[in-house]
Amino acid sequence: MMAALNHQLRTEIYSILEHVAKSKNIENYQINPESFKLQLGDGFVCLFFKAALTDKDTNEIIEVAIKKASNRPLDYNNIFGNEIAFYSKLIPALNNLQGHLPAVDRFNNIPDYYTSSREPQKEFIALENLSPQGYFLYDKSKYWDQKHLEKIFTIYGKFHALSFVLRRIHPELYNNIISGCKDICAQLTVEGSDLMEAAMVDAVTALDMTSKTYDIAKELVGNVKNTLLEALRYNGDFRCITHGDCWSNNMLFKYGDNGEILDVKLIDFQLMTERTPIHDLSYFFYSGASKEDMDNLEFYLQIYYESFSKHVLGLKQNPEEVLPFITLKKEWKENGIIGVMLSIHLWQLKLLPKENFIENLREKNIEKKVSDQETREHFVKILKEVRKSEDYQKRTKDILVHACEYGVVKKEKIVKVYQ
Repeated sequence: MMAALNHQLRTEIYSILEHVAKSKNIENYQINPESFKLQLGDGFVCLFFKAALTDKDTNEIIEVAIKKASNRPLDYNNIFGNEIAFYSKLIPALNNLQGHLPAVDRFNNIPDYYTSSREPQKEFIALENLSPQGYFLYDKSKYWDQKHLEKIFTIYGKFHALSFVLRRIHPELYNNIISGCKDICAQLTVEGSDLMEAAMVDAVTALDMTSKTYDIAKELVGNVKNTLLEALRYNGDFRCITHGDCWSNNMLFKYGDNGEILDVKLIDFQLMTERTPIHDLSYFFYSGASKEDMDNLEFYLQIYYESFSKHVLGLKQNPEEVLPFITLKKEWKENGIIGVMLSIHLWQLKLLPKENFIENLREKNIEKKVSDQETREHFVKILKEVRKSEDYQKRTKDILVHACEYGVVKKEKIVKVYQ
C-alpha cells in the first residue's frame, strides 16, 4: 500500500535526492515529485520511500529507495550506522578482495549505494530502487521451494567466504569495520521479549504433550530471552560478518520467463554484526523451509559449502583451514538455536494478514493520529489471533520437532531465569 506524503516529508525527500545527485556527480538534474511514494511495509522501525530524479544530460532516470528514521523513540543512529558501515566500508573492502575474480563469481547481490546520513533525527540511507528492474519479494507466507533454498545457500556461501578471508588476511581492516557496529539483534531481543515469549508459549502448547519434543521444548517457556541472548553471545573461533536479518522480506528475486531465478539481491543490513555464519543460515532456513526440506538440511549445507569453498579457493585460501565442513555441521548443532527461536517469533509476523485495517493503522501511526502504545496494543491482539491459526502451529511445530531431533535444541542449552 502506498501512502500520501505531507509537506515536511516531501521537503526531506527533495533534500535527500539532491544528495543522491551530488553523490553521482549529476549537476543538471530534475527531481520527479510525482514519483514520491511512502511504501508501508511489515514493520515500524523505519519509513521507506520510493522516489526518482532525471539526469537531464542523458535522460537517465535514477530510481531511488530511501530508508529514513521515523518519529519512534529508537536508537536510529546505531541502527543506520550498521547499514551505512556495510555499504561504505565493508562492500568496498570486499570488492577490493574479489577484484581479480571472474565477474560471474563476484558477490554483487546488493543494490547500489548512493548516499546516507547519521545526523541525529535525520538519519537516512539512499539506495538503488530495484523494483523497476523486475525484482520482487517472495511471498512471505509461503515455504521456500528447493530452487530458492539452493540459490540462497549459494549466495550466503559467497558472502561469508569473503568475510572469513577478509578477517584472515586483513585483520586490522576487518576489525576496523566491525568495531563500530552495534548488536541490534540483542537489543531487539530485549525490547521484544514479551512477543517472543508469547510466540513460544503458543508454539509449545500446540505440541503433543506426550512427545519427546514437548519434553524438551517446554523448558523454553519463560526462558526465551535469556536463552537467545546467551546464544547470540558467540565466542567461537569461526566468526564472520553476518547479515543478521536474512528473512524472506530482505531478499529480492528476479525471474526469467520460465520462472527460473535470474538474480537475488540482499537488502536491509541494519542488524549486521560479527557472529557465526549459522546465525544467517539457520534464520532464513527455519523461517521458511518445509519439514521435508528441514529433514534434508545436510544436502543444503553441502550446497552452501561448495559455494563457500569455491570462493575461498578463488581467494587463494584453504577452505578446510578457514571453516571445515565437519565444523560447519557442528556449528549448526551448537548455534542453530538462534534461527529456531527467531523463526518461531517471525512466523507470527510472516502470517500476519495484509488487511486494510492493519495498513490504515500503520498510516495513522506515521501521521501521529495513533500513539505507539495504541499501535502496539492492536498488533499484540492481531498476533495473538495469528498464533491460534493452524498454519502458525504447523510451522512452529515442524521447527521444534526438527530442532529437537537434530540436536539443535537441548535442555542443557536452555538458560533458565532462576539460574
